[in-house]
Amino acid sequence: MDDVLTQTDPTYAKAHAVYHKILTQRNRILGDRDKPLQSKLNELAYWNQELLKNGQILQTSRQELINYLNNKLPQIVKNLFPLSPQSPLLTLIYRPSLMNEERLKSHVDAELASGLTLIGPQRDDFEVLQDAKNLTAYGSRGQQRTAVLALRLAQLSYIKEKCNEEPLLLLDDIFSELDEAHREAILNIVGEQQTILTATELPEELKNTLQKAKIINLA
Repeated sequence: MDDVLTQTDPTYAKAHAVYHKILTQRNRILGDRDKPLQSKLNELAYWNQELLKNGQILQTSRQELINYLNNKLPQIVKNLFPLSPQSPLLTLIYRPSLMNEERLKSHVDAELASGLTLIGPQRDDFEVLQDAKNLTAYGSRGQQRTAVLALRLAQLSYIKEKCNEEPLLLLDDIFSELDEAHREAILNIVGEQQTILTATELPEELKNTLQKAKIINLA
């Protein structure tokens, strides 16, 4: 999420840089074993306000990005499964580490003990679900690869819409562990924009599809 948002949103990029500078300073205060407790609390009260302000920008923008990707994924997945009577449902679930004044106060003892900021955007996560099942735990390698590609294509759509530029798509060994139908579907999709593909071996049945491509063989 950071890679996409810092490239497309100057406000996010600035908030991201400021947030991590504040986070570093805050962790330094928390980890200082020689500083008196009251002095620590006074300094933390100052930094907390900036941490909250910039953290809110990050988490709001991340949720908006997740919403956008979830809106784009159904059609992208449908294009990746052209022969399937029903395309799998691919969904992103954003898991933010919520941060507000009350939660910062409730975590201060644990943070002083650990010397680290325990809540906030740096601890955010997200899950990828296919038909309501977590792909990390239950997905096959082929399903995971297809999901990654679908996410990349959705990200490209987001970047193009925000920046009005066509991004370059880089795919590393995308053909492995996919059947012929999915390989052809992928080539039809990536053929719509400038793409660089790498593969240890080019499947024979795909060579005709790549007639217009420039192929470089490395010994």
